Amino acid sequence: MVRVMKKLLLFSILMLLPISSYALECDYTEKARLKKLASNLNTSYIPIEVDNTVSFNVTISNIYPGLLIVDASSGIQYTYDESREKPSEITITNLKPDRTYRYEVYSTNEECNDSSLNIYYVTLPAYNSFYKDPLCEGIFDYKLCNKWYKTNITYDEFVKEITEYKRSLENTGNTETSQESGINPIIYFILQYYYVFIILFIAAVSYVIYVRRKRDSFGF
Repeated sequence: MVRVMKKLLLFSILMLLPISSYALECDYTEKARLKKLASNLNTSYIPIEVDNTVSFNVTISNIYPGLLIVDASSGIQYTYDESREKPSEITITNLKPDRTYRYEVYSTNEECNDSSLNIYYVTLPAYNSFYKDPLCEGIFDYKLCNKWYKTNITYDEFVKEITEYKRSLENTGNTETSQESGINPIIYFILQYYYVFIILFIAAVSYVIYVRRKRDSFGF
């Protein structure tokens, strides 16, 4: 009976060993260290424009050993590059505009990767291929001539909207000219050169003050 009890005790100890090993391999301190590293990653992107299309290169930097980055859209995994100095970076190419990409950060330690350490979202802007069209010359501030404006219209619709916009600008200019031509010539002259009258008024007031002080000093 005693021998059986010893065997049961030994078996119980052996069963507890993996749990103790897990606690040593991924304790609270290690988890906190990994979370801090995962929170300090940097993301950036640059557009690569070819003809009338664009793609993006996304760079994730400040990667330290122990971190595993997973592209949620493709499932591709990226880790610290041992051939580079700490920290390293990765560049993901040929990404499409007007999309949001999600990158999850895990630990390379299997005992610590039960959940993600952090999640990063990279939102890429939409691309407007019409912005280089000759019709946009001189009106680059118009929405349809903005490089990163989201539009799903056809080229014919683009031409129509641009034409209407330019016509509205011409009508606005004609309206302003008509309003100016309807102002009384004397009032229009005063409005155009009001600053001259202000200078003359200040000069006159200054002269009167000067003369009065001059008289007072001589007792007149």
